[in-house]
Amino acid sequence: MRKLFYLIFCLAILVYSHIPSAKAQTVDSSNVAVILSRIRTILTQSFPNPDSILKWVQTMQPDGSWKGIDYQSTRFSAWPSIQHLNYVSNFANAYGNVNSPLYKDKRVEKALHLSLDYWLHHNFVNQNWWWDEIGVPESLSNILILMDGDFTHDELLRAINLMRGSYIQQTGQNRIWRSGIQLKIGLLTYGRNMETNLVTPPKDRIVNAIKILQSLVKVGGEEGIQPDWSFHQHGIQQQFGNYGMSFAASQVQWAWVLKNTPFHYDKSEIDILKNYLLKGLSLVVWNGRMDISACGRQLEPGSPETKGKQVIGILKLMSQLDPEYSSLYSNRIDYILGKNISQASPARNIYFWKSDLMIQRTLDYYISVRMHSKIVQGTESGAGENLLGAYLADGATYIYHTGKEYNNIFPVWNWRRIPGITSYVQGPVPESGWVGLPNESNFVGGVSDSSYGLAAMLFKRDGLTAYKSWFLSSEGMVCLGAGIQSDKNTDVSTTLNQSLVDGKIIVKTNRGRKAIDQAGQAMDGNDIDWVYHDNTGYIFLQKGAVHVSDDKQRGNWALVYNQGDPDPITKEVFNLWIDHGKAPINKSYAYMVLPGISLKLLSLIDHHPFVRVIQNDTLLQAIQYPGEKITQAVFYHPGRINLDKKITLHTNQPCLLLVKQINRGLTLTVSSPPENGEGLTLDANGFPVRKSNPHEGESKEGGVIVLSLNGHYTGEGCSYDSDSNQTKIIFQLPAGIYAGESISRTITLL
Repeated sequence: MRKLFYLIFCLAILVYSHIPSAKAQTVDSSNVAVILSRIRTILTQSFPNPDSILKWVQTMQPDGSWKGIDYQSTRFSAWPSIQHLNYVSNFANAYGNVNSPLYKDKRVEKALHLSLDYWLHHNFVNQNWWWDEIGVPESLSNILILMDGDFTHDELLRAINLMRGSYIQQTGQNRIWRSGIQLKIGLLTYGRNMETNLVTPPKDRIVNAIKILQSLVKVGGEEGIQPDWSFHQHGIQQQFGNYGMSFAASQVQWAWVLKNTPFHYDKSEIDILKNYLLKGLSLVVWNGRMDISACGRQLEPGSPETKGKQVIGILKLMSQLDPEYSSLYSNRIDYILGKNISQASPARNIYFWKSDLMIQRTLDYYISVRMHSKIVQGTESGAGENLLGAYLADGATYIYHTGKEYNNIFPVWNWRRIPGITSYVQGPVPESGWVGLPNESNFVGGVSDSSYGLAAMLFKRDGLTAYKSWFLSSEGMVCLGAGIQSDKNTDVSTTLNQSLVDGKIIVKTNRGRKAIDQAGQAMDGNDIDWVYHDNTGYIFLQKGAVHVSDDKQRGNWALVYNQGDPDPITKEVFNLWIDHGKAPINKSYAYMVLPGISLKLLSLIDHHPFVRVIQNDTLLQAIQYPGEKITQAVFYHPGRINLDKKITLHTNQPCLLLVKQINRGLTLTVSSPPENGEGLTLDANGFPVRKSNPHEGESKEGGVIVLSLNGHYTGEGCSYDSDSNQTKIIFQLPAGIYAGESISRTITLL
């Protein structure tokens, strides 16, 4: 009967129907020993506190369990039973780590086997498939590797039985986790004469798992690394700080483990990992903390800081894997920690066009703008996480100087007033689910020349419409909003910021300056010129009903995620918003944000602004930097714009445009929202007309944008008509996976 039991569960372990065949001639005992040793090195970079280990040994029950753990719970998130495996993992680390004071300690050894056997003899399961198919198998395989062969044949077989659900399937990071588990099963069973017990021999299992791991280091596809170096999982959803972080950690670790073996990652795969880290993941970390918009659904205590440290750890290991570029990784670590400022990169604007995320990095500050459309999803909520984050992709705009501006603010946040968004401010925040709340518009995109950037979003949901644009440069950010209207008799506002109070709030009106320096103080008015708080200035380029306050806000972590601490928390919060009133009709706003600025300089810029708003309505939103001769514009409809008194530019399609006037010419950078195709159909006022096309929203080939200028210009795509003295510049927009990317062209005036 016992032989039949083992036969059944061993046959149940993985049918490799999803894995390509591979030869295993290169697998031998020396390679296996090297790989296992390196995995142990990864797992034993630190060791648990010896006092804690001995305490857990003493409190363990005679059967290997612990009082206080609810082994019957199948709770979806924060599964209580997993604490048992955490204890076992710590025992294995303390026992198998040569640097641990308890290395090979007999007391720990006994507790390790007793607690491991308790788990192996019970079928602890969870409602969340991830624990049963990935989380538990990952822990068990690591525990056995840490034991370095000091496990029994029965323990190995029972552990493999509990890992049977980890067969290789799915996509993205889930597929990587599964492949890694299967690789470790192959390593653990190699040379143990278990070929007759397993469907797939250890050699084949090892080679096939490695082949799949390496095949996933690629650019493109619905999930995984994208051409703009962002990361998608759970659909077309930006996942830098969750699955994208796990991808980088897993793949860099496996590449390091397999280095200089017959299974090493090739140069092209290492280069992809390098580019993902340097052009993607590390860029969303500022002063050691990950941007909130990159954290995904995991907004728990200390999450941005923890994720920032994880990125740094990945970069450090990558420098060992790729020593030719070790200085690049070292400099990037200093860069994202705010060190060696003199050697830091100049101001940079980056638009992740596949994920609708724009960031602006300078030596003094970091700003990010997160958007979404019908196609690009908002931030997910699931597994008991991100319970209130339905609006996190509705134009969320975070302004960082020190990096601590939003430190653990989430329990007390008013989640209807996330910085940057235009929203209803009454009623409960809706549930968003795994796909996030949709934006009912596809006119969402950005244009960037790496120094200046423009992000734009036509936001539509639940009867609320807003045309929103963000113009970013090394000097700061200009935000425009137009066509704000709602069919509900509910208050609507645009939030400029909601961050932790740090010092006085100075407010300038036409009557002079006033300080808000105590919690509970507030100001409301239509005559506010600017607000200054925490070394950041907010200048109102258009008067509106502004509210500014220092508020004591209360909440708790249980509001943010299911297993959060329910104890109340109070924090002082800086609130700044523009009130558009109930059921607004064609409301608008215009303001400038100047981070890392002195009060004196703010006053000077207020009197002598370096930017002017050209137009702000539902047809065109545009600004100009006269001193720099730079114009940025979002055309929601074909139209024209005057660059100066002599030059007028026309566009035949909706687009986003950045123009730099240079000596005897222009540099034009253009893009179009990737799902916009030939553009929206708008009425005479610039509002979208609903199309009846049944294929609306499907991906299309890149279109053509034609810009027209008065005068004779030469350059790529230029065609001059002497009769009208007009030059047409034809831009063939990127198609396929590159749709939405910015393209630049320099033309010369003859």
